[in-house]
Amino acid sequence: MKKKEEDENTGFPVSRTNVVNGSRRLVREKVMQILVSHYVSNTPIDTIFEHIFYRNFNVEEMIYSSDDVGAVKVRSDEELTDMLADATIHWKDGEVEFGKHLIDSVLKHYDDVLAKLVSISDNWDVSRMPMIDRTIIVMAASEMSDFPSIPKDVSINEAVELAKKYSTDKSHTFVNGILDKIKQDL
Repeated sequence: MKKKEEDENTGFPVSRTNVVNGSRRLVREKVMQILVSHYVSNTPIDTIFEHIFYRNFNVEEMIYSSDDVGAVKVRSDEELTDMLADATIHWKDGEVEFGKHLIDSVLKHYDDVLAKLVSISDNWDVSRMPMIDRTIIVMAASEMSDFPSIPKDVSINEAVELAKKYSTDKSHTFVNGILDKIKQDL
């Protein structure tokens, strides 16, 4: 199979040098991963940030066996996808700063947004809500509050897309409804 066809099958915009091009959507994805990792493990955000934002990945080490010179390891599609997911990310100007600012904003607004979430979540115990959904909601609410140059509907749409990709089948609808209510109060 040709390299281009392999790249298309993985779903990642990977070049021959195994670099993924950054975007604001990818920044939001990485910020969500950082925050969830932080909440679950209590690892300092700076440590997680360095690992997730600045990955260095050597495909050759993953493809060739260290025991036998030139021996190729057999990888499943899932393993190959995971490998490519760890490719180095080429961030454009401002994207890393956007990520840092978004993390700071989430940490600043976390308690207030959770309190708001409790007040507008009819018949829903926030502690039973998936952590990913809570994190996505706090991220989008913080973005709507602290990033006036980003239209609120864009923040909501990006949150809905994260929920579709990373959470339950119904989460995107829930996230959209909650964020619409929060948007009305901003």
